[in-house]
Amino acid sequence: HRKLEYSMGAEDREQLILGAILLDNAVMRQTRKIGVMDFTEPFHRAVFAAMLELDEDGKLIDPFTVFDIIKTQPSFKQFWTVSAITNLTHGMPHFDDIFEHVGKVKETSSCIYAVSETEILCDLLASGKITLKEFCAKLIELNSKLRDNFAEETDSFKPLSEIFQTEVMPTLDAYFRKEATEFLISTGIDKFDEVLGGGLYRSDMLAVVA
Repeated sequence: HRKLEYSMGAEDREQLILGAILLDNAVMRQTRKIGVMDFTEPFHRAVFAAMLELDEDGKLIDPFTVFDIIKTQPSFKQFWTVSAITNLTHGMPHFDDIFEHVGKVKETSSCIYAVSETEILCDLLASGKITLKEFCAKLIELNSKLRDNFAEETDSFKPLSEIFQTEVMPTLDAYFRKEATEFLISTGIDKFDEVLGGGLYRSDMLAVVA
């Protein structure tokens, strides 16, 4: 199992979780940490959504009951059959304890979310729709969200929040301090400049021409 762990991708872990639930419905209680959108594969999302509905209603979770629900979903595909659901239990080892795999799925989902949100922020910054200060603040806010998702340390995964704190944020902080110094304009009065933190920002100045 340890050897398998290192070679498993996101979809493999998702299948392992879903297959474990089909084989033992009691495993469902170990999935509270993840939601439907944490699954990367659309078929897996549909199956897990059906499982959540069945579990909430206290009904049996098996390929037939799951299929009865997913066939009514707008995203339903013709190849999402009872056999396809049953196959989720095939070719994967059965685990009674899936907490670690649930955590890995959540980590993967959070990484994808982080990359997507960072790309959006970079686009906003490049287009001038947000300032560098706002960009930094939003990254800190994103970091806080990631910290919640990676609260449990693992030997094989370094929390993204830690990477942000130890590598990204110091670099950004140094950049902002350097930029601030370069763009500050002295008032000509040393004591006044000290009170202002080095001088005036260009955005704080208004030129009046008579």
